[in-house]
Amino acid sequence: MSVPDNTIRNEPFKSDPSASTITWGIGPAEAQLIVHATGPQTGLACTIAEHIWEPGDEGGFHAHLVEDEAFFIIEGELTVRMRDDDVEFTAGPGELIWHPRGRTHNYEVSAAGPVRLLQILIPGSNLVPGFFEAVANGKAANIDSESGAAEFFQWSRDAYNVEFAAPEE
Repeated sequence: MSVPDNTIRNEPFKSDPSASTITWGIGPAEAQLIVHATGPQTGLACTIAEHIWEPGDEGGFHAHLVEDEAFFIIEGELTVRMRDDDVEFTAGPGELIWHPRGRTHNYEVSAAGPVRLLQILIPGSNLVPGFFEAVANGKAANIDSESGAAEFFQWSRDAYNVEFAAPEE
């Protein structure tokens, strides 16, 4: 994969999806991530990535501590539950789900088929591609053990300002 370095700039550019695809996964499911614009490329204004998630995939409850996040659905159906706001949205093609920073949320892909969406993070950061490259390279390999999960969750918070939450009771 060839994504730009982390030098902060804000110059015109065109993404190259064929050069920026990451296959990643936490657990048994694999997903595709296509990086369209990194935070450093946009002068930290935003990050834009395309995700392809398989039926039944879910993200685990987590909160982005510094970025607002939007999902624009291209294909399929996605449900996002926002625990802090006690709301749930299901969206299909052409619809957008917005969740502000600091709000605990989870996503789940419909069992009917995969979902393809654009993820927009504001402001831009190094979450994409950094977090996903690290996971693709084995960072979440020990997440099934208690100590491995604790280490992964601490790393996610320290390195990428993403805080994973305990499952609902």
